Amino acid sequence: MFDVLDFTSSTEEFTAFMKKVRARGGADAPEDVAGGLEKAMQQGWRKGKSTTKVAVMVADCPCHGNKYHNYHRHGDTYPDGDPEGRVMEDYITKLAKLEVDLYAIKITNDTDKMYTILSECYYNTRGKNIKISKLGHSTNEFAGFVSSSAT
Repeated sequence: MFDVLDFTSSTEEFTAFMKKVRARGGADAPEDVAGGLEKAMQQGWRKGKSTTKVAVMVADCPCHGNKYHNYHRHGDTYPDGDPEGRVMEDYITKLAKLEVDLYAIKITNDTDKMYTILSECYYNTRGKNIKISKLGHSTNEFAGFVSSSAT
């Protein structure tokens, strides 16, 4: 299940939306990152006059698929990858082709393998890496990271 707000210039609308967002987990450590990227691709990237396009990924766990993590001992309900056949690199390539500046917030080292693969894919398409910031379990630096990313 996803909470989605399409692009808006209203900070009040965004703030109200974010206050209602709650994290919900599944039965295993890997998360539905592919589903999140799919939702990101459904946003109005081409609408409006803005030339600034920024996406920020926040993850404490990697996506499904043993290719993206080292959870072989801990389990992944979908070790062969996304249960719906979505391919992470396809979404990253599409975002890169749309010239979306992609940033990632690393909460744990569990996402290292996934972020390495995705950054390489982004680099191969766009010629630059995903900017990855280690936030850890503290959210104190989050606002600064996002605002500096936007500027």
